[in-house]
Amino acid sequence: MNSAKLRYGLLLAAVIVLCAISLPLVAAHKADKDGDVEVTLNDLPAPVKATLQQVAGTGTIQEIEKEASGIYSAEVLIDGKKHDVEVAADGALIKNEVDEDDESCKNEESEAKAEDDDEVVVAFNDLPAPVAATLVNEAGSGTIGKIEMEDEDGVTQYSADITKDGKKYEVKIAVDGRLIKAEADDDENDDRNHEEEDAD
Repeated sequence: MNSAKLRYGLLLAAVIVLCAISLPLVAAHKADKDGDVEVTLNDLPAPVKATLQQVAGTGTIQEIEKEASGIYSAEVLIDGKKHDVEVAADGALIKNEVDEDDESCKNEESEAKAEDDDEVVVAFNDLPAPVAATLVNEAGSGTIGKIEMEDEDGVTQYSADITKDGKKYEVKIAVDGRLIKAEADDDENDDRNHEEEDAD
């Protein structure tokens, strides 16, 4: 009887020991499939922490990981640009370069802005009163979408998307509230086409 209790006790102790060993390993593995573990600034060895803080300067250290290789990698935001930084365990700086994906997104945004340089999105509340009145009149029971202020040959005008009766319309209005154009987006020439034509 005592022998059975002893065996049961040893088995239970073995299970507890195995759990105690395997849980931290499971937790560490759970952090990343590649074996990288997310860490905080306070978890870093002093030389690594010092190098990261020196690289960041007045920037922000966003994410830090300890890679399976023992190298520490971090995302650092400096002057609005995201940097990929890698530091060895002894504090030696391995890599500090601008995130190319982040830069390509910014380049695309700046190109789009350059294309639409003469078009500025405006809120309804920022419209001149005559423009707002004409727009509301044209929309009726429909909905007003994006509104833009455009520069057409040095003349400011406002364009807006309107959806009503299941149809989308593009409306152009002069600063004084005069309706320049109101036509269906599907390029059909319907009764809503009020485009003014310059006299030849």
